[in-house]
Amino acid sequence: MYSEREKKGLNESVARLTDERDTYAEGLHQVETSFTELHKRYDHMRQLMVAVRQREGSLTQHNQELQAKILEHSTKFQVGWCLRMSCVTLREIEAESHKLKRAHQNEVTKLQMANRKQELIISSQENQLSRKEGEVRELSAIRDVLLQKKKGGDN
Repeated sequence: MYSEREKKGLNESVARLTDERDTYAEGLHQVETSFTELHKRYDHMRQLMVAVRQREGSLTQHNQELQAKILEHSTKFQVGWCLRMSCVTLREIEAESHKLKRAHQNEVTKLQMANRKQELIISSQENQLSRKEGEVRELSAIRDVLLQKKKGGDN
C-alpha cells in the first residue's frame, strides 16, 4: 500500500493534471469558438465574392448593350456623322468601361487581400488546434501512465 506521503503526492499530481486538462479543454473550446467565428467570416467573404461576380456579369452585359446601341445608331445615320458619333460614344464607353474595370479590379484586390487574411487566420488557428490536440494527447498518455502505476501499486 501507499504511505500517506505517497498518497498525498499522487493526489496532488492528479489534481494538477486535472487542472491542466481543464485548462486545455477551455483552450480547445476557445479555439472551437474562434473557428466558428472564422467560418462565419469565410461564408460572408464567399457571399461577397458571389456578389462581385454577379456585378461583373451585369457590367459585362451593360457594356454589350452599349455596344449594341452603337451599332444600331451607325445603321440609322449617315456614315460620316455616324462615324463621328460612334467614335465619341466609343470613347465614352471605353472610358466608362476602363473606369468600371479599374473599380472592379480594386474591389477584387481588396476581396483577395481580405480572403488571404482569413486564410492566414484559419491556418494559424489550425496550427494552434494541432498543438493543443498534441498537448491533450501527451497529457492523456501521462494520465494513463499514472493510472497504470496506481493500478499496479494497488494490486
